[in-house]
Amino acid sequence: SAKAGMVVLVSDSDSAIRAIEKARSGDIITFTPGSYLLRGRNYIATSPAGGVTVRAERPGTVFIQLAMTEGFYVRSPDWTFENLDIRGACGLHDYCEHAFHIVGGATGFVARNNTILDFNAHFKINGRRGSFPDNGVIENNTISNTAVRNTGNSVTPIDVVAASNWS
Repeated sequence: SAKAGMVVLVSDSDSAIRAIEKARSGDIITFTPGSYLLRGRNYIATSPAGGVTVRAERPGTVFIQLAMTEGFYVRSPDWTFENLDIRGACGLHDYCEHAFHIVGGATGFVARNNTILDFNAHFKINGRRGSFPDNGVIENNTISNTAVRNTGNSVTPIDVVAASNWS
């Protein structure tokens, strides 16, 4: 059984990135209401721990701008993202590829009650090194672009390349 984690409150961009990258199994990373700009890297490499939740207590209170190629690079099982408003904030559309890149051993991924705007492929889901992120759930999200994407890259809200049993 997973060890119970702790509630980790984040109130600025740097503490949010640190909490996500250093999460331990069972942690509930909770953004305090406000706006966050996450940038200065290609992606946020989520911790290798499993069973982590990243959330806002209530929808419509946390606004995250991602100025990076891939936002959340999820590679471990049972990560949940909920109640977040996530928007691509790149100067060129080519550079805001994915809000979420779910790979390899990231089984049991859940995205619930989020608003996700302005990415080429909001969710990219694929295998890695012989492992596949099966059994994921994307539910009650608003997924959209506010303008036609000016890119030569593929544009699709959900791009499942290699995974099974998603709903």
